[in-house]
Amino acid sequence: MHQLPTARPRTAQGLTLSALNVCLLALTLFGGVNLRAQILSVPTRVANNTDGNPGDALNKDLPSWMRFTFEIRAREEARTSLEYEAGDNDTYTLTRMRIGLDLKPAKWFHFYVQGQDSRAIDIAPDHVTTGLKNTFDLRQGFVELKTGEKNWVSLQVGRSELNLGNQRVVGGGDWGNVTRTFDVAKIGLGTGGNRVDIFAATPVIINTNRFDKFDGDPGHNLYGVYGTLSKLVPKGTIEPYVLWKTLPSVESETGVVGNADIYTAGALWFGKLPAGFDYTVEMDRQAGHSSTDDISAWAGYWVTGYTVPKVPLKPRFSTEYTFATGDNSKGDGKVNTFDQVYGAFHNIYGMSDLFGWRNIRHLRTSAEINPRRTVKVTFDYHFLWLASAHDGLYNASGVEVVDAPTGGALNTNIGHDVDSYVTFSPRPWLTMGAGWSYLFWGQFLKENAHGIGSSYPWVFCTYRL
Repeated sequence: MHQLPTARPRTAQGLTLSALNVCLLALTLFGGVNLRAQILSVPTRVANNTDGNPGDALNKDLPSWMRFTFEIRAREEARTSLEYEAGDNDTYTLTRMRIGLDLKPAKWFHFYVQGQDSRAIDIAPDHVTTGLKNTFDLRQGFVELKTGEKNWVSLQVGRSELNLGNQRVVGGGDWGNVTRTFDVAKIGLGTGGNRVDIFAATPVIINTNRFDKFDGDPGHNLYGVYGTLSKLVPKGTIEPYVLWKTLPSVESETGVVGNADIYTAGALWFGKLPAGFDYTVEMDRQAGHSSTDDISAWAGYWVTGYTVPKVPLKPRFSTEYTFATGDNSKGDGKVNTFDQVYGAFHNIYGMSDLFGWRNIRHLRTSAEINPRRTVKVTFDYHFLWLASAHDGLYNASGVEVVDAPTGGALNTNIGHDVDSYVTFSPRPWLTMGAGWSYLFWGQFLKENAHGIGSSYPWVFCTYRL
């Protein structure tokens, strides 16, 4: 009988120190600073970027057009009911180190290269994924050229991040231990708030223990046109886009193997309203084919927020509704499940990041306060349902992890998620945080999975040069 791994017991003090010690070690390596004075003597406001960063000496004697970049982060996590299996728990430490070289010898020339080392310590071997571990590798390496009046024409070629809008459709995110990058060629037209980017990209396929090859999985491509219009609407920005995603090998609902062409047309619209209100709307329509099946799907989210003006703690309240279609009938030759392209979904459906933007209905309420300018405290509550009872539940990678029963689910209630977390930035280059997330299982999970709930406490520390 397979023995499920269990979380290794650690004291609360040990849980915190395992993450913080990595940051303190980084500060010590940059040397010559009084850590107690740097960290504990916290001003009432965030100081400027040159305020006591122990790594500044690394760039002190370099020419102004050259600088090194450095980041190290450690995060301790404990998860229960992994893959929705009761007793499948784990506690581990995630470390991520990035070091880069940034060169800007002329206004028209920019070169950047960055390496990354991501590791998962004390984790059960069968819980290691490419999202948690990738030993030292090339994360970014690109050249950018600019020309024209005010450098309004740019060309970028190489490996880099590709973050569009709020990253719900295409993005890498930052919470992950191994974040997504692309091998991309991009032409930019325009400057400031009015711009169009035209690109062709291939997602970098992560190899946990070996170098990530260029075009490691031929046929996985993304082409797009992304616009930014910030002067069309008062105090608002509209970002329309068209994307074409290709996949070399997929199966139709009847088992026929073929390729896929997925076309996504959408727009992001966000801005501010009078009296402290703000809004964000993004909607997408999809068409194309997946092997022999036709694609017809859509998704969107709608956010309204309110920041109370001129009061202590600067409280902010917001509510969000998210929707993505699911399949209505398997085997009918039509795919209605929304494809989340290459989106990043950290803290969209809860801090535990259990769900993706496929076959889902989601309502979120949020409140945050700022006891100090260096401290933010957030409380979130999430309600989650399946959009279609005939489709399953998908994780943040877009993989179906809980199937709908034959004939459809009797209840589409996934559950409700409670989050509370705090971040503390005593200096611009140092951020610490901790939080707890718990998913209370709804009837769909109780009837179709094998657990009783999912918890996710964490603590982290990040140092940046």
